Amino acid sequence: MINIFKLNKKRDQQALNKEYIFKNVLAKIHNKIEANSNKGVPQLIYIIPRVILGLPTYDQINCASYCVNKLRANGFIIVYTYPNLLFISWDHVPSTLKNPEYKTLAYEILTKPDADYSEIIKEISNFKTLKN
Repeated sequence: MINIFKLNKKRDQQALNKEYIFKNVLAKIHNKIEANSNKGVPQLIYIIPRVILGLPTYDQINCASYCVNKLRANGFIIVYTYPNLLFISWDHVPSTLKNPEYKTLAYEILTKPDADYSEIIKEISNFKTLKN
């Protein structure tokens, strides 16, 4: 007789593996973003690899969707080009040196990085364009 719970366990394990792979790709993107930021470059073009050595194969398009959603929730501007190209920009985020009123927002983002700040950053960038 077949055990239905073993089938569910296998499905759940596959979902966990997929999440692990997507988080791994997102961590690589975060590392590239930090490297570019340290160089003073406020944008990045990232190609999601078809295969990552040491990890099982994965769906590139679903991975791109996952990364786009996470990065947008973090406040980045993302332009996605099918199937695996991401343009990531954080040039729209105001400087806390030039605008000290944003210092508290920057502190909040550092202390609560998982919160969704995309709406606040859109308002700031809209205000910035109206100012110019």
